[in-house]
Amino acid sequence: MSRLSILSLTAVVLALLGPVPALCQTASNGVVSLTVSGSRGGSIDSLRILGVETINTADLGREIQASLFFDSTSLPPQAKTCETKAPPWLNPQEAGDECGVPSQVYALGTSGRSVSVGSYPREWAGRGTTSGLRIEGHHTVGPLPYLDAQEVIRMRYQVHRDRADARPSNLAFMHAVFDGLSRPTPVPFVPAAYFDRQVLSKLYGLSMDGTAWTDLSSNVSAAATYAPSLYRFRAMAWMRSDLGWGVALYGRWTLDQRCGTHKFPMALPDQTDQCPNFAAQSFPTQGTNNLSLVDQTLTELKPGAGVELTAHTIVGNLDTIRAGVNAIHGRGH
Repeated sequence: MSRLSILSLTAVVLALLGPVPALCQTASNGVVSLTVSGSRGGSIDSLRILGVETINTADLGREIQASLFFDSTSLPPQAKTCETKAPPWLNPQEAGDECGVPSQVYALGTSGRSVSVGSYPREWAGRGTTSGLRIEGHHTVGPLPYLDAQEVIRMRYQVHRDRADARPSNLAFMHAVFDGLSRPTPVPFVPAAYFDRQVLSKLYGLSMDGTAWTDLSSNVSAAATYAPSLYRFRAMAWMRSDLGWGVALYGRWTLDQRCGTHKFPMALPDQTDQCPNFAAQSFPTQGTNNLSLVDQTLTELKPGAGVELTAHTIVGNLDTIRAGVNAIHGRGH
C-alpha cells in the first residue's frame, strides 16, 4: 500500500475530462471478464468466469466496490433523503446510495485489458455526495507483469480527499447497534463483493502460510441483516461446488495489519484475539454471498491527500487459486 500526497497524473487527466455518459466498459481475456458500469456509479457490476456471471446486482449496495466509513462529523453530507435509521457514520461507496441514486461518474474508459473509472461517491444512507471525496478504480485482467496467467484480476483503488481547506477525515469503525449490528465490525471494505448465491455457495479460507484451505461453509453467518463473520486468512474464496471453481480475494497489505486497541469477535476459536482481514456473510433470502477485504491500516484521510489500495481477484479451482495467490505474494504484491 502506498499513500499519495498529491493527485496522481491519471487522476488529473480523468478530472479534466468532465462528466461522462452512463456507459459500460469491459475488459476480458477469454477466461475472465469484468464490466464497470457508469450507470451504477463506476462499480464492477459483472464478473464472468468462462461466460458465467458471478455478481449479484440487486441494488447499489452490492456489486464489487470500495465501501468506506468515516466519522459522521468528518465529512459534510447533504440532507438525508431516504434512510429512516441513519447510522452514526458516513458510508460513501462507489455504486450509489440506498435510495437507488448512483454516484456521479466523471470518467470511464478502457485501454487494452484495463478499465479505469473515476466517481464522486454518494453516502449509502441517502445523504448525498460526500463533499471533496473521489474514488478511482483501475482494474486489469491478466496476464499481469508479475503473474503470467489469465485467471487473475488486479483491482487498484485510489481514494482522494480533494478539498485542501477541509479538516482531516477520520475513518470510523462500525461499533454501534444499527439494523441488527450489535458488535464491532472492522472497516473499510476495499473491495466489498456480493456474489450470486446460486453460483458461488461454499466459502473457503487459505491459511496465512498459503498451504491449506479450510471449508467455512457451515461456519459463515447467514442472516437477513448485515452481521458478518470475521476471519484472518491469506485469501478467501466463494466456490461453485458442482463444478469446483470459484472466486477469491487477496490483499497483501492486509496480512500484517494490527487492530490496535480494538478487539473483534472472530468466527473461529483458533483465531481469537487476532486481527481480521476478511468479513463474509451469506444472505439466503436475498440470493447473495458477501466477501470483503477489511482494511485496519487507515485512520484518517488528510486534506489534499489520498491512499492507494491494490487487491487481487483469482479464479479457478482451489489449487489454481492457491498457486496464484502464493505466486503473487512471493513476488511482493
